Amino acid sequence: MSSSAYRHVVTLDTAGAPALDDAGGYTEPPIALVPATWHCSIAAATARDLERVAGGVVSSTATHILRGRYHAQLTEAARITFGDRVFDVESVHDRDERQTELEVIARERLVRAVAPAPAPGPTYVELVVADGAMHYWRLDDRGGTVAFDSVGFAHGMVGAGVTLNQPGALADGNASMAFDGTAAGLVSVSPAPPFGTNPLTIECWFNTPTLQDFKYPVDFKQNGNTGVPGVGFMVTAAGRLYFDISYGNASGAQPGAIVPYADGQWHHAVGVITRAPDVAVMYFDAVVVLTSPLLAGVSYTAGVPAGIGAAHGGYNPFQGRVDEVAVYPIALTAAQVAAHYEASGRQVARARRDRPTVTPAR
Repeated sequence: MSSSAYRHVVTLDTAGAPALDDAGGYTEPPIALVPATWHCSIAAATARDLERVAGGVVSSTATHILRGRYHAQLTEAARITFGDRVFDVESVHDRDERQTELEVIARERLVRAVAPAPAPGPTYVELVVADGAMHYWRLDDRGGTVAFDSVGFAHGMVGAGVTLNQPGALADGNASMAFDGTAAGLVSVSPAPPFGTNPLTIECWFNTPTLQDFKYPVDFKQNGNTGVPGVGFMVTAAGRLYFDISYGNASGAQPGAIVPYADGQWHHAVGVITRAPDVAVMYFDAVVVLTSPLLAGVSYTAGVPAGIGAAHGGYNPFQGRVDEVAVYPIALTAAQVAAHYEASGRQVARARRDRPTVTPAR
């Protein structure tokens, strides 16, 4: 038989010495033969082939005949694995007794080899930290009046209109905070994160059943004031989510998109500013819903208190839950945003991913 006929590559092992297992019994850990791989052909075992190979004996349990080059350690004690299929050797035949080729009669196991479970991917929290968050408020604090920043030191003060220990956005069951829509429904963060002239990203999850007019789930500038540089998210009664951007002068940008935010479900909002060119990109549930050009070279160096659940001082308070607020001195990529969304336990609507809507700055 030509070498080209040996088109299957299998692995060979045999049972090792019995050893105690954790259940008080014995196991026989497999030992690889040398060499551990064998090039062979695999064919269904017909009665005629079995009679020919085994000298007139037909096995009632044999299922396959394997043929390959001579292998000194391949005996009836061996086990043969081919992908997820496992064969127990019944007999081995060196028909011409020249040690050039073997024919093996084997029985395929009904229970196939179980592939090892894939290693779990990184958690949502691990991704946020690994992707370079400079501040990260998980909003899972169980008591007190401090919302701790997990990676920085911009801890927030929790107002009287905030309820702790609410169901959160992630599949791990982590808690969130609920905001009552009053000026006291605020986590005040002082000072707001300074991004400088770096790219930047803000990220949060929010949940509300109610359309709300010009309310801030997150605002990293003072009162939406155009005289204070910074960024935030704002929702409106028209069903629009804005990536609200202040240049720190008399102008700013409020690119927005119509999204189904008021359905009582958790939604993932990510706002990204790239540099050279300066462009705002907003993702809603990991799908790009807008891109918008920005004024070049603006430095976002807000030093005033910022707000989660409202702008500073309780200005335009949001009613609903907010969770997992993070800011980054980098522009997260579409792949990173999608990875965060899927690490929450959800799947990205891939048919819609990365179809931007260009929206002029307002």
